[in-house]
Amino acid sequence: MTSSRLTAVAVATLAAACAFTASAEAARAGTRACATTGYSYAGVQAVAPTRGISARIAAVRQARVTSGHVAAWIGVGGPGQGANGSDEWVQVGVAALPGGTTELYYEVAFPNARAAYTSLGAVIPGESHQVSVLESDMPGVWLVWLDGRAVSPPLILPGSHGVWSPMATSESYDGGYTSCNGYGFEFSELQTASLTGWQPLRKTRSFADSGHSLRSLAADTIVVNRR
Repeated sequence: MTSSRLTAVAVATLAAACAFTASAEAARAGTRACATTGYSYAGVQAVAPTRGISARIAAVRQARVTSGHVAAWIGVGGPGQGANGSDEWVQVGVAALPGGTTELYYEVAFPNARAAYTSLGAVIPGESHQVSVLESDMPGVWLVWLDGRAVSPPLILPGSHGVWSPMATSESYDGGYTSCNGYGFEFSELQTASLTGWQPLRKTRSFADSGHSLRSLAADTIVVNRR
């Protein structure tokens, strides 16, 4: 699984105030699931490569972010063609930060470069948007789509054609503190792209780190929660 870093956001929001809040929250939470630091995930991944993935994503409740960030995203990624096979990826979704900011975004990481984060506007709980990551007619060139329109330039990701299996996942990063970020996200209308068009996402493997729950509400809908 390629790990998102949401680099620009995480760096911008780490401050002493967050450290104090995170420590207090962790003390109150006192759960084993929040006793380690770093990234955690829950979601599904296609079992085979496709030309893209699409979903309607919504935050089903206000996220609680004591430090770092939480996110729900769809995307593709894998080892790149740069030195040491550096990772590359493209993803689009919803991110929430300390202080209550929740926004649409996309992020791309090219080989041998830091991930670049682009904000696409604020959202509120219950508000849903259709997002897609789709390979163009040129192999290895991808576009990000939001509500039916392209919102990124062509993104050249070497070595990606016919190799990467897309995923839909939630993500929590605790900012380096043993804090419990909480959230609820829904992915509906999950689809993957082939040469013949879009089709429901069917053959998947699921994953959920400690402290997360993953439920299927329908054949094309999942809900992920972290309390």
